[in-house]
Amino acid sequence: RRPTPEPTAAEPTPEVHSPHQAKSRTPLIIALALLGVAGLGFAGWQIYERMNAGNHKVAATPGDASGSAKPTADAATAAAMKADAVESIFDAGNTVATGDDAVSATVDAALVVAAIVDAGKEPADAAVAKPDVATATTSSDSLTITSTPAGARVYVDGAETGVTPLKLPASADRHSVALLLGGHELYIAQVDGAGAFAIPLKEVTPPGGPAGIKVLKCKDKDRYYVFLDGKPTGQMCPTERIDTDVGPHTVEVYDAVTETRKKFDVVVKDTRLSVRVKIE
Repeated sequence: RRPTPEPTAAEPTPEVHSPHQAKSRTPLIIALALLGVAGLGFAGWQIYERMNAGNHKVAATPGDASGSAKPTADAATAAAMKADAVESIFDAGNTVATGDDAVSATVDAALVVAAIVDAGKEPADAAVAKPDVATATTSSDSLTITSTPAGARVYVDGAETGVTPLKLPASADRHSVALLLGGHELYIAQVDGAGAFAIPLKEVTPPGGPAGIKVLKCKDKDRYYVFLDGKPTGQMCPTERIDTDVGPHTVEVYDAVTETRKKFDVVVKDTRLSVRVKIE
């Protein structure tokens, strides 16, 4: 009798995926991959931003709640730096001589212009205004210029022509006229070539102070009119002592021949000796 064979276990039927099922899962896998890449990119950007912010953090200055940085050199600091530079230049050029009126702080014009005067710096409006057009008081067949008081030195188109009262031949041109008289304001105007012009000159109140400035070294006497801190001094180069206070000052010199002006920034540090400014 043959033995009965034992029943064998049925082999599992392999799972078969249809092409349709494989295609339906592809978009999901792509979407998950894209999300993963985006997440990594976002995390990397956050790390970069934090590192960058740490490298460029701006410390807030005391009293500034906004945390924004303030300039390291404001206007006051810049002014102090300029004053220090001026003082160093003056110290380098100081010369000492014997006598009650010893030469102190000799200033060379080229040095001052090169090292002290700001490029393009315009003079104060009160110093030398643009010439006005003067109106003749009466018609005349000559050019007559008078002043009150008389004795003012007259420059016509940069040429010295005499003192007031002055009578010149008539011309068809318009001329620039400058009148300089000690103790009075500088007068500048445009005048026609014919007519009588009566010009009142304003008296100047001299400046005051314990210190002093002198303007020297000029080519011609009574040709250069001097201003101090934008105000007329009533003096021409070479000047007497111009009284002022200790500290920084601006000296401006109008040249009646060239009809131009020069500006010098000076620092007065002593009340006993006058700071001397050379314009030539």
